[in-house]
Amino acid sequence: MQAIRSSAVVLLLLIASVALGMFVKARLPERQRTRETIELVGLVITMLVTPLC
Repeated sequence: MQAIRSSAVVLLLLIASVALGMFVKARLPERQRTRETIELVGLVITMLVTPLC
């Protein structure tokens, strides 16, 4: 039963993070939504996550 509860909490957190991301993205200025900026953020996230693997 604990595993189901934990899974439900993780699912709710993922859904909430998607909703928050959509909310924030709609309010960002255009210069922060360019392809270059998105690629840079992806690169930084990759660099931060790689050592964790």
